[in-house]
Amino acid sequence: MQKKKKGFYFTLDAILAALILISFFIFTSSIWISQRTTPSRSSLLSFDILTALDNVYVSESSNPLVQQLISEGKITRLQNTLLEQVIEFWALGESDLSRELFINVTYPFLDHDNYRLSIGDAVILDSIPSEHFSITGSSRILSGITENRSKFGYMARAIATKMAKNTTLIIKGDAISSSVTRNPRRNNGNIVYITYEFDIPENSTIYEAEWFVQAELMGEFTHKFWAYVNGVRIPGSISTDPSGSKYFDITDDVVEGKNNVTIAFEFGRPIPGSSPLAGEDGSSHLIIHYYSEESRTGPSFTDFHLAEVKSKCPIRYKKPVYVMGELSHLDIALYSNVNDVFLSVTIDGQEYFLEEKEVLGGEVLWSNAEILTLLQGHSLAFSDLSNKYVYFNFELDEFIELCDSGGYERVLDPRSKIHLRTDRTSLVYGKIDITRELNLKSYSDKHFGDFYENVDWNFSTSEKTTPLIVDCKLAWLNDVGSASTQSIYSNTDLLYSHPPQNFILEFARYAY
Repeated sequence: MQKKKKGFYFTLDAILAALILISFFIFTSSIWISQRTTPSRSSLLSFDILTALDNVYVSESSNPLVQQLISEGKITRLQNTLLEQVIEFWALGESDLSRELFINVTYPFLDHDNYRLSIGDAVILDSIPSEHFSITGSSRILSGITENRSKFGYMARAIATKMAKNTTLIIKGDAISSSVTRNPRRNNGNIVYITYEFDIPENSTIYEAEWFVQAELMGEFTHKFWAYVNGVRIPGSISTDPSGSKYFDITDDVVEGKNNVTIAFEFGRPIPGSSPLAGEDGSSHLIIHYYSEESRTGPSFTDFHLAEVKSKCPIRYKKPVYVMGELSHLDIALYSNVNDVFLSVTIDGQEYFLEEKEVLGGEVLWSNAEILTLLQGHSLAFSDLSNKYVYFNFELDEFIELCDSGGYERVLDPRSKIHLRTDRTSLVYGKIDITRELNLKSYSDKHFGDFYENVDWNFSTSEKTTPLIVDCKLAWLNDVGSASTQSIYSNTDLLYSHPPQNFILEFARYAY
């Protein structure tokens, strides 16, 4: 894979319509694709193509032909979708241009020897052989369009469509910890609750739901935890495993609509060298496979919400955020009942303290201008945060490892979020959903429990695929300080290596 293509992104959502929207209309022209299929071809492809074209605006498209037609003045309405533009060319008597545009923007996805494109009764493209195996079709109704007249000025646009897709929802845990120990190395009675919320669209079919919990591991793991789904404790979920990890099958517990999972961490038994803290190390995750007619099911690339956390001791929260593209805007909103919040960022393994702020009225905010000024104090700019994982670190009240938990319960509200904008976030829309788990190719040099020093995943992409990024979620164990060797390769390209680059303590995320 050529490095300039940025790799292959496997947690990318497709904009594939799932709604049935019916409105009034005046003049109606329908458009459909018919596809020759075999048992190995999805009959939903015709739906997918039409839906993708109707969800990507001309102004968002980086297609060379589209850009050329804009520069030549042949495309003037940049708010058209690609599908609307194909039809508008036909409506204005430019059938050849309509055909050329359709072929060009669908070339990566279609074998044009087996498709028919029709607008109304007019056949624009017909390459289906007379002897075909079968034909499956999809139709889309756009109102306000008639032949030889522009659609502009008509009063309504209606969409009638139905499709469905399989979705893999991946919810990534964060690095969160709080004290469960008082001096001298005794149980302080504190329980640390971490809750992640997620939605499954209505009328979905849930195939499988898995939950992997990895507790913070410093020294020998000694603390224990329980797991809950939608407020119900999972039988047998108590974990005192030395590796600090546990796997749960929660397929029968996840429901349509709003869901939440909670881990409750508490003190275990004191062992010299063990951690006084409890929480997550950043590699916990949920994977839910389901079938849905919902259009947008993937992660946001602009809003990164924090989990709900409750603890009677100060909380340390490290939120990894992949900044895809050149960062242009960043603001932060935290909602909590604590007194003060300490903000820092970790970039390429180096932590930079930014500011302590008092919480007023249950909230603390950092504007884009404030963050820029704070970064400039460290000779940093938004470019230093671009195209990489950045850890945003929050201490809710000044963090201490040994704590008497007789005080108030601190709560971090899940409305808290990091909001950003980049020059690439719009590129993810209109793409085909290729979210999936990757098979483990090989692993060697066992170190501890199920942790291995060398692990290799592999995957393949179609020649017609346009790769965006690889976003990796790793179960990372560090128990020897900064002397650990860290290396990531993409094929034969070395992307990161410690040493000589900075050591990354929470090495649970990587993207390129």
